[in-house]
Amino acid sequence: MVTKSIIAVIIFINFGELNFTKANDSFKVAYEWTHINFTWESLPRHSKTLKERTFKYIPDNVVPGGIKIYGNRIFVTLPKLREGVPVSLAYFWRNDSTKTNIPFIPYPTWEDNNKESCWNFQNVQSIEIDTKGLMWVLDGNRMKGHNNCSCKLYLLDLKNNGKKNHSYTFPDNICSKVGGFLNDIVIDETDGGYAYITEFSLTDPGLIVYSREKNRSWKLRDSTMFLNVDAPIYKIDGKNVPHIGNIDGIALSPKQSNSNDKVLFYTTLTGYNLYSISTKFLKNETLCNSNLWRKYIHYEGKKQGATDGMIIDEIGDLYYTLTSLNAIGKWNTNTVFNTSKIIYQNNKSMIWPDTFSFDNKNGDLYVISNHISSYLGDDVHLDPVDTKFKIWKHHTGRKSYICKGNNAKYNYLCNG
Repeated sequence: MVTKSIIAVIIFINFGELNFTKANDSFKVAYEWTHINFTWESLPRHSKTLKERTFKYIPDNVVPGGIKIYGNRIFVTLPKLREGVPVSLAYFWRNDSTKTNIPFIPYPTWEDNNKESCWNFQNVQSIEIDTKGLMWVLDGNRMKGHNNCSCKLYLLDLKNNGKKNHSYTFPDNICSKVGGFLNDIVIDETDGGYAYITEFSLTDPGLIVYSREKNRSWKLRDSTMFLNVDAPIYKIDGKNVPHIGNIDGIALSPKQSNSNDKVLFYTTLTGYNLYSISTKFLKNETLCNSNLWRKYIHYEGKKQGATDGMIIDEIGDLYYTLTSLNAIGKWNTNTVFNTSKIIYQNNKSMIWPDTFSFDNKNGDLYVISNHISSYLGDDVHLDPVDTKFKIWKHHTGRKSYICKGNNAKYNYLCNG
């Protein structure tokens, strides 16, 4: 996800000269929207006045961000990039009879999205779901200065109507309430449970490690997590996308049978380089508070373009969006990076592919495209009849990284 910054030197890319393999029938549109609406009939009567104040709704300003699948629901985050976004976390039913303009249902409730309290959702950017049915919610996009609430991580029990199982408030030196941006998250269920989070802010980007067992967080900062000012600027919807992207995309390798060590991959939104580091080092808070951890960063290679979202499946295949190419890339992480390839491109319909999710029961990979760069400037006016948001489906026959080694009967996420 992105926000404003200064535009640097413009380098135009000729997409027609790119050489890669593409399978243009491998991704199909499963759902699409011209605009996002909500189930207003579920709003309590006593909140009628709140609808005009707290739940102010400007249809043109609502954009879906991250998606995650659990059972028969697709959960969606709604980052508040502009005024008039009444809900920041919602879902819709996958078995809805229509596949176009399905209204979103606030989650867990309207009241949980009432921004008047700092203990309700303010600006949710990303979510992830673990094998116990807990949704990890990043409420930490503070770049627009909507409020003075601290950045938070919530754990919601999806098997208990989204009841808050746990909350954690990040210290201001980890995620500032003024300008902080918790961007993306992956979950590591070993050694008491960890979350690895990209912090995208303009002033203090980095990689955050959160220990569930210790209920503590620490932050790693390195030049590999800063935007590359020499990266090409590209066009989306006829407008230049500015250089605004620090560390963004993140992915975690599946668990190996004989070890709890995994590999964390990360990339910046502005820049093509892909890096990795072992979680063995990330879990060591003492090491991370020194300068020694940096020597364990590994450069994997240069991607074909700029990337927002990434995900790894249970056998180690990394899927990554290519926002500058309207495309999806794939790489087997057990091989060298020059074996990576572009598996799909659609310059007409897949505008800004953003976030992935696996349907573990059916072996399908979903990705949302959302034109999100068009929502960054207040001067951009959007046509309400254009189909701007699409969720695509691609059959892989695989499950998510988090399912490897997790076959317990309670594991509804992976076993369906």
